[in-house]
Amino acid sequence: EEMISASTGNGVPPLISNTLTTVLLLFCRVYGQFLLICDATEFYETQNVLPLSTVTHIATLLNRLVFNFTCLSASPQQTSGTSSGGVRVNAQQQEELVDAAKALVNQLRDRDTRRKYIPDGAWLIHGTPLWSRHFKLPLSDLIDKSAPPPDEWLGMERETQKKPVVRSAMFNKIVRNLPHSFPFDDRVSLFHNKVEDDRSLNNVQRVKYSMTIRRATLVDDGFQEIMKINNPSDMKLLKARFHIQFLNAQGLEEAGIDAGGVFKEFMVELVKTAFNPQYGLFNTTKEGHLYPNPNVAVIHGNMNLALYTFLGRMVAKSVYEGIVLDVPFATFFLNRMLGKPNSVEDLVNLDAELYKQLIFLKTCETPVEDLCLTFSVEEEIAGVRVEKDLLPGGSNVDVTSSNVLRYIVAMADYKLNQQIAPQTTAFKRGFDDLLQREWLALFDRNELQKLISGDQSDFSVSALRAHTQYAGGYSDSHRVIKTLWSILEEFTPKQRGQFLHFVTSCPKAPLLGFGHLNPPFCIRLAAEPDSGLGGFLGIKDIERLPSASTCFNLLKLPPYRTKKALKEKLQYAIQANSGFELS
Repeated sequence: EEMISASTGNGVPPLISNTLTTVLLLFCRVYGQFLLICDATEFYETQNVLPLSTVTHIATLLNRLVFNFTCLSASPQQTSGTSSGGVRVNAQQQEELVDAAKALVNQLRDRDTRRKYIPDGAWLIHGTPLWSRHFKLPLSDLIDKSAPPPDEWLGMERETQKKPVVRSAMFNKIVRNLPHSFPFDDRVSLFHNKVEDDRSLNNVQRVKYSMTIRRATLVDDGFQEIMKINNPSDMKLLKARFHIQFLNAQGLEEAGIDAGGVFKEFMVELVKTAFNPQYGLFNTTKEGHLYPNPNVAVIHGNMNLALYTFLGRMVAKSVYEGIVLDVPFATFFLNRMLGKPNSVEDLVNLDAELYKQLIFLKTCETPVEDLCLTFSVEEEIAGVRVEKDLLPGGSNVDVTSSNVLRYIVAMADYKLNQQIAPQTTAFKRGFDDLLQREWLALFDRNELQKLISGDQSDFSVSALRAHTQYAGGYSDSHRVIKTLWSILEEFTPKQRGQFLHFVTSCPKAPLLGFGHLNPPFCIRLAAEPDSGLGGFLGIKDIERLPSASTCFNLLKLPPYRTKKALKEKLQYAIQANSGFELS
């Protein structure tokens, strides 16, 4: 452990001996194979192989090893094949060790994202000379946009402001191999910096892409408009500002200027329709999380995969523009969006009963052969029972005590990876049209969901207040506004989430805070039509409920006379969501 964690004066570790390398390599490979078939009970409850305290120690130790050797491989100062003790080492074997250790770290990290067992902050690499010298500042402050390609070593330089700038292969390799070693907020900042750089590179700030959308056929019209963009040379149009012109039921253009709010309205309505399980493209787990419908072709025919590509583009467009969507995806689908395979343990999120049955096969007292199972699965498609092989000729291969583990892995792989592979690939293709894979590699599946849907934790009322605009006669010092903020402070976290959903269509705050809410949150005075001066001054009772234009993140708040009246009206509106109207 001391050899792995130690650093030289240059901030990189000494090479370790061949003997230690061999032992660590063997352990990483064997334990990695064990984790493939280790269920949650064995890992978290019985801990009959290794106690969680030991696993935690191993995870953080190997994380440090990969970090240090990533630095070593990127540093031109450490090219010798000799350890600090003067012993020749096998460089190729050490490369194999780093690859095996990185794979095991990813497996242990993946378990931690499913069910947390490693303490907060333990994945972060800090305390080494390298971290202290290079990574004190947020990642956004460490990127030099004029830097040459990452394969050129330029070491550390100092600008006139004495701000450290990393222009090294070391930095890029660490971010690529161990993104979780950096705080999540810093990675989000880095992601948004990459998006802004991409805007400038494609020069899309002044480019506008106009679409005409009929409300009655919103999904179909959106599909036709977006999927027109096919040529590689036109792909940057997906990153341009979308200008939406809605047509009403009579085919007439609706009044309104799209300054960003109408596009958000389009996205909100698109999500309501296209991601609704009744539309047929997505199913839901028992927890209400979305994943592609494996039998979608029965409903949408040959166009089904193109529809997934369209929706992938639109979700990515919302992320690109910083628009938060209330779309809860299943974790196994998010894994596939990141290009990562799912394992047996992910099956519990799709079909908990099937998961229990498969785990039972590992320990059941009845001989597996007596269950008459084969490497196949039966499905019902459009009312017809269909048998599908889990491996070539699987219907003729019996499940036995010697191959039952292979059967469990094959069944989970089919349900989580193979069954929805065409739909997932199509969705990911659209997603990748706007967001580069290296950007998404900064995050795990739970973090990707946050990127799409915002922060699930309770938001700060003072933070929302600091980024609120006012209109119609309201100001931050107005009596009604002060009362509103005090009521929100008194609300429970659930009620605050309901309020945020009422005014923005999403119950979660943007990851980088309300300063990145697009459009900015605004409160406008909304007096009764016949209330006159008395309503404006708050000396007349008002019956009207608060209302909202979610496309503009706009709350229309009447000037209620008392705190009691305001609180009652607001609670009624947000709980029933009955105050919605379109401006």
